Amino acid sequence: MKNPIKFKRLKIVEQIILVLLLAVIVPTTISAIIVNNINQHAVRNELQYSALSIAESIASNIETFSESGEDELNQIVLALRHIPSEFGKEIYLKDILNNSNLITEMYLVKKQDTDKYIKWDDYSAYNKENKNIEIFQKIDNNFAVMAKVDVKIFEKQVFNIYRKDDRQIYILNKDNKLVAAHNYNEKDFNRVTYALPKKLVIDRPVIFGKVKNQPLAYFKLSDPETTIIV
Repeated sequence: MKNPIKFKRLKIVEQIILVLLLAVIVPTTISAIIVNNINQHAVRNELQYSALSIAESIASNIETFSESGEDELNQIVLALRHIPSEFGKEIYLKDILNNSNLITEMYLVKKQDTDKYIKWDDYSAYNKENKNIEIFQKIDNNFAVMAKVDVKIFEKQVFNIYRKDDRQIYILNKDNKLVAAHNYNEKDFNRVTYALPKKLVIDRPVIFGKVKNQPLAYFKLSDPETTIIV
């Protein structure tokens, strides 16, 4: 019968090292891994919260900008209804335009001038060719006002406190065409729009995308019909 395998007896120093390894180093390593995972989770949550907050803030800025523009135009239209002559209306619009910090172009539109408007009803739309936002409001059945806002003015108002932020922000119209951007990068823009879900939740910020430590957020506004991507 063969002799059983005999294990070499460890020296006292070796025993101490083994005890230290099992009692100190291994638990410390495990603790470090756990703490690192917790820290990564905390950072991920912070990044997600930041993306959601910025998306919601930009959406709020767009709503404020849209409402202020519409309110200003409503007051102009109300005044125009009390000016009987076409010439008087045009003089009034020129005077308003010269004193406006928001509107870059404004003129009287006749109903028969169908090439100057999209539809004979109140609307706002982005003109990609001229890079401006058009706001159209009827005065009566024969006349209307067309006001235009340069996209650069729009960006300055909407991005406001984020102008020094490194984060990329994109604003799309109802057809998902780019209207305005902060820190635009074509490659990144194509990547995030490709990752954007086909069906979007309305009027609240939502996280999307698969990269854990680079969260993306969108906010789909119902009025005006706009999508913000952060």
